Amino acid sequence: DNVWYSHGSDEDASDHLQWWSTDDGSTPRFNPEPADFLNENHEFRLQNKYDVLGAWTVNAKFTILNSGDLHISTNKVTCGGDVHIQSGGTLTFTGNDPNNTIFDSNDDFVTDAGGIILFDVGSDGKLQLVDSDASLPTEASGNLTTDLGTIEYDLNDGNPQTIEDTKYFNLIINGSGTKEAEADLDIDGNLTITAGTFDIGTGDHNLAIAGSFSNSGTLTISGESVTFDGTGDVTSSAISNAAGNLIVNKSAPLESVTFNGTGSFNDITVSQGTLDIGAQTFTAAGVTTISSTLTLATGGGTYNAGGETNIEGRLSLGAGIYNASGITDVDGVLNLGTGTYNADGQFTADGGGAVTFTAEGNLVCSHASPNTFGTLTSTLGKVTFDAALSQALPSETFHDLTVNNAGNLTMANDVQVDGDLDFTTGDIITNDNKLIIGSSGTISNATDAAHVNVINDNGYLSKIFGSASSFSFPVGNGSILRPIDLTTDAASTFDVRYDAEKFTAGGGNLLAASGALGSGWNAGGHISGYANNNSTDDGGADNIPPIPVSKGYHYNISRSAGGANATLTVNWTDSDQFGSDGPGTPALPANVTGITWAEWNGAAWDVIASNPTGTINAGQVNTTGVVDFSLTNFTLG
Repeated sequence: DNVWYSHGSDEDASDHLQWWSTDDGSTPRFNPEPADFLNENHEFRLQNKYDVLGAWTVNAKFTILNSGDLHISTNKVTCGGDVHIQSGGTLTFTGNDPNNTIFDSNDDFVTDAGGIILFDVGSDGKLQLVDSDASLPTEASGNLTTDLGTIEYDLNDGNPQTIEDTKYFNLIINGSGTKEAEADLDIDGNLTITAGTFDIGTGDHNLAIAGSFSNSGTLTISGESVTFDGTGDVTSSAISNAAGNLIVNKSAPLESVTFNGTGSFNDITVSQGTLDIGAQTFTAAGVTTISSTLTLATGGGTYNAGGETNIEGRLSLGAGIYNASGITDVDGVLNLGTGTYNADGQFTADGGGAVTFTAEGNLVCSHASPNTFGTLTSTLGKVTFDAALSQALPSETFHDLTVNNAGNLTMANDVQVDGDLDFTTGDIITNDNKLIIGSSGTISNATDAAHVNVINDNGYLSKIFGSASSFSFPVGNGSILRPIDLTTDAASTFDVRYDAEKFTAGGGNLLAASGALGSGWNAGGHISGYANNNSTDDGGADNIPPIPVSKGYHYNISRSAGGANATLTVNWTDSDQFGSDGPGTPALPANVTGITWAEWNGAAWDVIASNPTGTINAGQVNTTGVVDFSLTNFTLG
């Protein structure tokens, strides 16, 4: 009947002499011919423990009976016929040669309940299956080794192949056509798509991978989750399906999943471990939740978050870019190296979160709602405000701060900048607060349209002088910039405000001017709060009464710490800036030599010895005499 049985134990299955025509050795009996291994009309039944000591091809049906155990070490077995592992039968892989410790099944493959597939300790064996619906031991049975070995589905005729519902160690998808999961899959090792399509979406089945993922084919997802769990550091190829979800839930916080390709998902969740996207581009159309660590390495990756970003753990940007379209809620740590975090939605870190800089990264806040930063590093990094509408400038100590908002930044409390305050467009409106520049702080690129607007009578731009040095205060009233330089002879802190439009319409001995700085004598010059003898509209020399401090413009300067002296200097490139061309008198036009600094003593302006240079159209004037900083109001005349 062309059925052959093994006999004895530890014999070589590839030796035709180790097979008998009877199952019990009774006589008469005889052996098959070597060619019978290749005859599909024959069947070989293994009822003992046999080894394979040479490469063996069997096109006949091959059955492992309930007492049989086939051991594969370093010689490949190729089966062209049906394979059947009965209850109690065992297919055992003992070798560690991935190219030869192989059982290649090229027809139906059936494992009965109680059948066993065992990958022995240290084995790197592989079971290859072309059966479109092969059966394997279930996870619950414990009859399939799940911490060693590889199972490869490699049907190559273009037809679909079902991935059996069980737990795998290494799983390989190969061959043409589509391999479809019939249940959620838990892979304790690596998943490799060598060719073809692996579809977890049609059946709506989730995928868990403890090892690495390598893809040279196609992974089809339609709303399911791909979870990286398990122990150790692993890698992943690109996964791109905007409907699917990515979950990183490693066994320990320091274990990582590093992507070597792009990623596109709906939700991305990092529960434990590290998701490192390196220099890749990632997109999360939905919610990004970081309970552990998400890293954009120094290669400079880009992460596009379409929904909310919840940082409960740590988001670390090396040289990467994170674009957050939705709200950012930081209860953990946002760490920026040289990377950029673009917060298009509101940025909040007031629940115990922190924004830390380890290099000159940039946090860009583009939403008009109040932004908060928790514990903010003030020794490195930059925060940029660039919304289209007015933004609140929170009470923080910044390192670098960039103003790029035509709607202006508004202060409700004191703010300090220890690095560079850089103006692109828009003002900082202090209201009745202090904008403090630290001892190493600087201010760059101020203009008429971008400066410190100290419109409130109690607001100041304050500078901490750590030693004898000079600093230019770019103050103005929101329409014009009127900078003043202070040069100190020692460490001190000075607060400066520019008080504008103080000259109102008056009569008698006061100049009848509208109060706008573009008006004044002959409607062409700016009228200072100190006009010396040119205080009447008829050009007379009468200086009584003196112009009070509430008229014209002046600087309010307060020495709030230290006892240093300071020189005051302003520069002009147009006579309209400080009124350096008037009012003068009709008979005696203004001359630069007559321009001087003055201080308000509470009743009148006192002249401070000064040195004017240049012309009324382009020049400067600085104090040469001692400035009395027990007084606070200073102007030109």
